[in-house]
Amino acid sequence: MRYFLLNIALLLGSVIFVASQGYYSVLAPGHIQSNRNYTVLVTIHQSPEPVKVNVTIEGPTFEIHEEVFLNPFESKAITILPPKLTDGEHKLIVQGVSGLRFYNESELIEIVDAGPTVNIQTDKAVYKPGDLVQFRVVLMDEHTSYYSVLAPGHIQSNRNYTVLVTIHQSPEPVKVNVTIEGPTFEIHEEVFLNPFESKAITILPPKLTDGEHKLIVQGVSGLRFYNESELIEIVDAGPTINIQTDKAVYKPGDLVQFRVVLMDEHTRPLKISEPIRVEITDGINNRVKQFKDISFVKGVYKNQFQLSEYPVMGVWHIRVHISGRYDLVTSKSIKVQRYLLPKFSVYVETDRNIVLGDQMTVQALIYGQYTFEKYVEGQVKLRLVQDPEKIVLEERVMQIKDLLNLGIHLNNTESLREAYGINMEVELREKFTQQISSEKIYIHIHEYPYQISVLPETIKFAKGKPYQLTAKVREWNDLPLMDDIPLIMEHASRNYSVPLDANGEATFQFEHEPSSDHTFWYGNVTYLWGNIFAYEPYTGNVTDLPLTLELLTEKPQFGSPVRIQVTSLKGMPYLVYTIVGHANFIYTEHIKLPTNPRTHILEITPSIAMIPIAVVYVHYIDGGNLRYSEIRIKFPLEFENKVSIMAPKQVKPGAEVNLEVRAQPKSLVGILAVDLGVYLLDPSYDFKKEKMLEALQQDTSRLPFLALVYPGLMSGVLTLTNAHYEFVPLQVDSRKLPDPLGELTFRKNFPETWIFENYE
Repeated sequence: MRYFLLNIALLLGSVIFVASQGYYSVLAPGHIQSNRNYTVLVTIHQSPEPVKVNVTIEGPTFEIHEEVFLNPFESKAITILPPKLTDGEHKLIVQGVSGLRFYNESELIEIVDAGPTVNIQTDKAVYKPGDLVQFRVVLMDEHTSYYSVLAPGHIQSNRNYTVLVTIHQSPEPVKVNVTIEGPTFEIHEEVFLNPFESKAITILPPKLTDGEHKLIVQGVSGLRFYNESELIEIVDAGPTINIQTDKAVYKPGDLVQFRVVLMDEHTRPLKISEPIRVEITDGINNRVKQFKDISFVKGVYKNQFQLSEYPVMGVWHIRVHISGRYDLVTSKSIKVQRYLLPKFSVYVETDRNIVLGDQMTVQALIYGQYTFEKYVEGQVKLRLVQDPEKIVLEERVMQIKDLLNLGIHLNNTESLREAYGINMEVELREKFTQQISSEKIYIHIHEYPYQISVLPETIKFAKGKPYQLTAKVREWNDLPLMDDIPLIMEHASRNYSVPLDANGEATFQFEHEPSSDHTFWYGNVTYLWGNIFAYEPYTGNVTDLPLTLELLTEKPQFGSPVRIQVTSLKGMPYLVYTIVGHANFIYTEHIKLPTNPRTHILEITPSIAMIPIAVVYVHYIDGGNLRYSEIRIKFPLEFENKVSIMAPKQVKPGAEVNLEVRAQPKSLVGILAVDLGVYLLDPSYDFKKEKMLEALQQDTSRLPFLALVYPGLMSGVLTLTNAHYEFVPLQVDSRKLPDPLGELTFRKNFPETWIFENYE
């Protein structure tokens, strides 16, 4: 038994004592270090009674005594924190003073310069007189637990802001404080987490003001840490207010009908308790009507007001005010004037793009059509005006009975080669009433017949060097080219030739040369893409990513499950995945994987909060390293609620019209029917579906700094953690040409330090 214990001690680098009468053992490290815990394990293996043991650590400048009581067949650990050590003799003395008497001592090896690890980093190594010196100090102890905090890089007025806190490893529960600081407010939240647990904290900030905003996360018990990051504030965010009127232009005495639709960031009806009022102001900004403390039904308010017979002419405004925390105003303008409804409109069909060359011809189909669909007879005036010089290139006056087909030849002049485009102005004067309808079309001028571009999100790196990218070739109407001609890329005096796929794209794998740009040829079109910066990666092979995500669903659709496969090179003990949409977290989940699989399938049911783009961010910590991956999912641009209306295409005057409306249960459907002449006069009275949906497309988060490699780069999510990960700041190549036709911009500011922030 003694020999066995001695071998363990030697393997552990420890000291062992064994008694001659009765049996005890003491294990302790052979090293003692400054300001580092030193643990002594005392065991009573055999004794007729309880034993009292004194443990002493002696050094040249200190002496520490501890005592412990043990029953037979019991072990106890005594932890001592020595002070700053000095050179000289250090001893461990262990003495049994009752029950079992013994005395043993051993010399210890002192490590004087041990203690917490202090790392100091500066933003540069060499400074000029007058420079600002920035530095950070990182203090670490020898027992590191792991945490991660995810949060959007954007914070918006009166919009939920979610922070996901995860404790990946800790010997005990952890209390975490989360603070959002702004110029006019400070919000504090606290959360308690067990090891391997995630919790989401949702904060509703008030109306923001310009100024510095910060996210501060602090572990205050169980695991102590402090992290903060700057946030990008979006001051003018909040509810979406849409105003619809039954017309855009009114005559004196008309009845003005209007609707107000109040929605959240996901296009759902918003319920708020703050006071809302509607004000009507006339053409000289007099308030002529006010509706106070209005109430909404499923997010919709409808009302009307009567114009007098002698109103102020001009532009009137309908203003919606939300008071309280929102402090938001939205307005819509209408016109009050005398008018005649147009009975027809002029239409122009032509290509919106023209390529410079010897044979340049603008083809156009021009026609006028009454509201009852008959063609208009009359006189057409056409002008082609060069932009921006306002040079008239062509001017014609023609008679029209139904359809007018034109082919206008243009000379390839030096002036035209320097132009941005051409304005086609068409005016149709009706033969019988002399009423006029006009239309203007803008035609872009291009030097090349195709456009070539590189997709930045397709650039892949191996060991810090780019090795793959995808370029696409499009016609100017954005249709992919279907041609057998390969796309050629030259890089580092090597030519790479790849045929285009069905999407007009070509993927190149290449050997990177740090001093060489990428030049592309397709037919007679040349496109220059600047050199892609390489970087020094951390040690290890990054060609095979430690964590990858693959979208298994071919065409993601709203309402249908989406499957994503997570793959790792080694077993995964757990996963934390976060869905990011509309600049915030939609859903988070901590998944335990008891069997440590190398693959796992995530199944997600899309919601309107994911339309049209969502990013899934998966991460976990393994061996002190952050393993993560992100994937972007695109959905069709559509609303959550579906509505359809059916009506006969033609009816006789005075006949009843039956409308069939279909929508989801408990929907509120608003119907507007107007004379086609009202639409032709000015169509701005109505909601614009495309505008509402495009707003969703722009509602994304981004980081408050530039980076080439960073966990959360794709989703715009901050990642604060004490685990190791790769961070590569983005450096801008001033030689890079974003478009061969675009105006070159040159760097004017030359800072030596671009970013100096904490991005754990």
